[in-house]
Amino acid sequence: METIQDLDHLTMAIYLITAILGLIALILAVFLLINDKERRNPWERKDTNW
Repeated sequence: METIQDLDHLTMAIYLITAILGLIALILAVFLLINDKERRNPWERKDTNW
């Protein structure tokens, strides 16, 4: 019974890690997309000095 429980905990940990990594990847992708848009359109951002 203990091995099954350990396996369950392992799968849950793997699911958590994948979910967190997926979220981070999504956030990074969105951030990069926004950055790319801003870099490609310099005339649209006159007031913002980064």
